[in-house]
Amino acid sequence: MNIFITNDDGIEAIGIQALAKTMAEFGKVYVVAPDKEYSGMSRSISIRKPLTAKKYHIADDIVSYSLAGSPTDCVKVGIEGIFKEVEFDLLLSGINRGPNLGSDVFYSGTVSAALEGLYQNIPSIALSNCSFEDDSNAYELICDKFREFLNGYLKNMDKQQEFILNINFPEKIGVDNEFAVTSLGRRDYNNVILKRDLGIDIHEFTIGGEPIAVNEASDNDVWMIQENKITITPIYNSLYSHTHFEYLKSNLF
Repeated sequence: MNIFITNDDGIEAIGIQALAKTMAEFGKVYVVAPDKEYSGMSRSISIRKPLTAKKYHIADDIVSYSLAGSPTDCVKVGIEGIFKEVEFDLLLSGINRGPNLGSDVFYSGTVSAALEGLYQNIPSIALSNCSFEDDSNAYELICDKFREFLNGYLKNMDKQQEFILNINFPEKIGVDNEFAVTSLGRRDYNNVILKRDLGIDIHEFTIGGEPIAVNEASDNDVWMIQENKITITPIYNSLYSHTHFEYLKSNLF
């Protein structure tokens, strides 16, 4: 297998390095990741902006580069530029530091990189650790559980699939955590917009806030992660609404 790996936390992040070393057990690993953190970049792409790629060492058997660009840039430049002679069998994005649950997927650079992989006709998976702690032992446990998942998934993987998998690992991760296939929930926040005056009619704003706890049981990822499950959510690579197509045709014209 030829495996492409990227992330949005940057090439020096613990998560991507642990994932790359684990995936070397499954095939040849190629890494292109941002040279710094690009969290919350969604599908941002650098049009007509020169992007510098630098060779980076993760392990002797892993070919890796840092790129001065977004996660989506990394996938496009990596697949269509740096490694254009390589035919990839699988794309992985992560392991992200922090969750990508529910509505987070619309903003996530991690998920967006996986969606770009799907645009490149490569089966793609986004991986996130719901803890914000840089605990190397936790990432090792996550890799162990992902290895367990892959051993089954690869036997039935459809190279023509039209969706990515968004996998989130709970903060309390161990050998006993169960996998759960979930729907995509809604993750709301108590937003805090901080304002600082820099001068006359010049202001600086900072977006922050904390997620609102979900108390109603459901089969979605936001609830199931609270139940300490490893959530696996299929995400379709289209914003087109099949449901409303005929409705609009019938009622607008």
